[in-house]
Amino acid sequence: MGVGRAHLHWQFDEEAWARVQAEMARREPDAEKPRRHLLAYGWRLSLWIGLVAALAYVAHASWVAPRQEMRRAIAEQLRQEETLWLAADLDGLVSAVDPQARPEWVRWYRTHSLWRRNGARADTRLPAFQIRTIQWLDGSRVLVTVRYTSQEAPTYQEGIVFRSVGSRWLRTSPDPALWGVLYLDAEGPVAFEYRERDTDAVEALAPVVDTMLQRLRGRLPATDLLGLEGQRLHVVVHADPVQVRRSFFGERRLHLLSPHLDRRLAQDTPAQALSRSVATALAQQAASRILPHYGYFDPRWGALYRGFVGWLARDINPLVAGSVPEDRRPLERYVEREGLPTLFSLRRRHQGYPWETSWVDLAAQSLFAYTLETYPVEDLQLLFRSAILSARWERWTQTTLGISAAEYQAGWHAYLQERWLQKK
Repeated sequence: MGVGRAHLHWQFDEEAWARVQAEMARREPDAEKPRRHLLAYGWRLSLWIGLVAALAYVAHASWVAPRQEMRRAIAEQLRQEETLWLAADLDGLVSAVDPQARPEWVRWYRTHSLWRRNGARADTRLPAFQIRTIQWLDGSRVLVTVRYTSQEAPTYQEGIVFRSVGSRWLRTSPDPALWGVLYLDAEGPVAFEYRERDTDAVEALAPVVDTMLQRLRGRLPATDLLGLEGQRLHVVVHADPVQVRRSFFGERRLHLLSPHLDRRLAQDTPAQALSRSVATALAQQAASRILPHYGYFDPRWGALYRGFVGWLARDINPLVAGSVPEDRRPLERYVEREGLPTLFSLRRRHQGYPWETSWVDLAAQSLFAYTLETYPVEDLQLLFRSAILSARWERWTQTTLGISAAEYQAGWHAYLQERWLQKK
C-alpha cells in the first residue's frame, strides 16, 4: 500500500512540475523577452551582413577591380604618349597605338600630333589629365572621356577610343559602326545626317541652326556668303576624325566631328559643343568668302581674322550667352604678365603652345565686340575687310570711326577691364 502511494505521488510530482514550467514560461518576465528577441535579431543581422560582404567581394573581384585596372592601364598609356610627344618621337608615338588601327587613321594621328608639336615649339608644359568616364563600345573597345586642366588654358575634354590588347589598353581608331544606326533627317529647313549616339545633341541643335543662318544673313546681308545658292544646308556629323579634320564646307554640306569625340569645353553639353562647331564653321565660311585669299595664320592679320570669326560665331549662336567667352584665362594671364594688349600686338607673330598664344585671338575678339557695341557700324563686311587690309591703325580708325588710334585703344582698354577682365 505504501509503495503504491509513493508511486502515485512520483507521477503526480512530474506532471505538476511540467505544468509549473509551462506556466512559468507563459508568465516569463517582460525583461527576459527583449533579451531573447535581441539575440535572435543579432543572429539574423550578422547573417545578412555576412551575405552582403560576400556579394560585395564577388562584385569587387568581378567588376570593380578589373575596371580599376583598366583605368590604371589607360592612364599609364596616356602618360607614355605624353613622354613620346614631348620628345617629338612621332615614330614611337605611332608605334604605341593599336596595331589593328586603320592605316588611314594612323596617318591622321601622326599628322595631328605633328601639328600640335610644331605649334608647341619649345613649350614643354602639358595640362594635367583626368579620366572622367569609360563606356563600353563592344567586347574589347571603350570610349574614354579625358578632361584636361591647366592654369593657362580653359578646361576641356575629348573622347578617345581604346582597345584591349593583352594586358594593355591602346589608343585605336574609332569605328563609326559603334556609334549606332545612321539617320537622315531631311524634314526641316536644314538636313542632318548623324548616328544614333549623337541623336540627343542633334535633336537639341536642329531648331537652332536655322536661327544661326538667319542671324548670319542679318549681320551680312549683301551676298550669299555661304555659297548655298538658295539650297538647303546639309549638316553631316561624323564619328571618325579622318573624315573631318575640322569643320568644313563641301558641296553645300557642313561636316562636323561627333561631340563625343571632338575636343570641347568641359562645361559644354554635347549640343552646345556641336552648336559651337556649327557657328564657327558658318562664320569661317562667311569670312573666307569676304576675303578669299586671306587666312588664319599670317601674323599681319591672322589674329584679327580669327578674332572676327570668334566674335561672329558667338553672335549668331543662341546656345551660348553674350559676347564674352566663358573662359578668358589665357587673356587674363597675359594681362597679369605683360599688361593690357595694344593694337600693335594684334599684328605680331606670337610663338608658343596654343594655350599661351590664344590670348591674342581673345584680345582681337574683344576688339570687335567693343567696336560693334560702341560705334554705329552699318557695313560689317566693310569693317572686317578694312581692318584686315589696313596696314596702319591710325589711318583705319580715322577713316572708319573718325577718331584717333590712341582714343580707340583707350576705349577698348576700358571695355576690356570692365567687361572681360573683371573677376568672376
